Amino acid sequence: MIGQFPIASELEKLKPIPLEPLPDSPLVSILMPNYNYGRYIGEAIESVLRQTYPHWELIICDDGSTDNSCEVVKRYQDKDSRIKLIQKENGGMASALNAAYRECKGDIICLLDSDDVFLPDKIEKIISAFLQDKTAGMCVHKVLPVDSCTRPITGPLPKTIDHGWLGPIALRNGGRCNLPPTSGISLRREVAELIFPIPLIFRRVADGYVRSCVPMVTQVVALPNVLALYRLHGDNITGVLKVSTVSIEKVIEDYTLIADATRDFLRSFYGFEVANVLNIEDFPGYWEHLIVLYILKGESKKYFIRDILKKLPHGTRKVLWVVLCYLPVRIAQKILELWWGNSRLKRIYKKLDLRQNTTLSQKFLSFSFNPGISKYKQIELS
Repeated sequence: MIGQFPIASELEKLKPIPLEPLPDSPLVSILMPNYNYGRYIGEAIESVLRQTYPHWELIICDDGSTDNSCEVVKRYQDKDSRIKLIQKENGGMASALNAAYRECKGDIICLLDSDDVFLPDKIEKIISAFLQDKTAGMCVHKVLPVDSCTRPITGPLPKTIDHGWLGPIALRNGGRCNLPPTSGISLRREVAELIFPIPLIFRRVADGYVRSCVPMVTQVVALPNVLALYRLHGDNITGVLKVSTVSIEKVIEDYTLIADATRDFLRSFYGFEVANVLNIEDFPGYWEHLIVLYILKGESKKYFIRDILKKLPHGTRKVLWVVLCYLPVRIAQKILELWWGNSRLKRIYKKLDLRQNTTLSQKFLSFSFNPGISKYKQIELS
């Protein structure tokens, strides 16, 4: 029975895998999937070229782009033999990552979206973290959301990162952990061998599958540093999210898809008993998105909303959802747009928060790029 209450014996079956010692100068493979990001991919490549650690290879898989992406990559490839380009027909994010992984030889695997940017000491800090925590097969760090011109638009994400041995916690939470997106993820080779190939059903959100499965088999070391710029723009799936029935339905679909695939992974690795414990309905965020969907559809007064509200953990956030569901539909929808959407008021608040938040007193590197000219400059966020 899926979603059965986990008993101690099932949780005890979850164990982090043993890891071999890293070599003194490990090879780092950076996997970059790309589809029609010719206007951004040069910045991503430049950020790899500027790494303080030199022993890396960059494997770029172009997933059937129809723009100038491959021409941009080839110009860099001609200048640096560490850059490799794979061209194939469009198959989605998982397909592109799988193709890149098949060609890589690294002891450490870093993921980088082709519209994101690594900060110069990213790889150096990742290696140091793995060398210090020899039991960790996954290293994560915060990312700084920026706009299409790499200007910061809000504070670092995630606000808090889960770390340590997360298997039992993730299993009880629908496979969900608080971890960063693609460009904040690095894996030891032994762990990557268990995760790849990623199921081809993940034409998008392949990183969601990685974030869900990896903590089930290895310890996670988290760095407090911002080591990548996470670009949010109109073209990327995880960009500025407009609260709509279509976007929320996609998120719910992704939650379910990732949970089902993670259950398959657990079944092959640990067996049916452990796999059947995982249930996306144990994740509060799943129910919150359902509530949002029903509010947008004007169905927040339906009898089943009460049953959904019961699924949420007790606390201030649950009280807010209860109040929202009992307000008139139009008022609830307006409040929801302010809370979850990208309203003008919220954008102003984010800018003020970015300037005033004392936790952002440290300096970050912002990446500015022009054809033929690239430079980093220090910016102060406080």
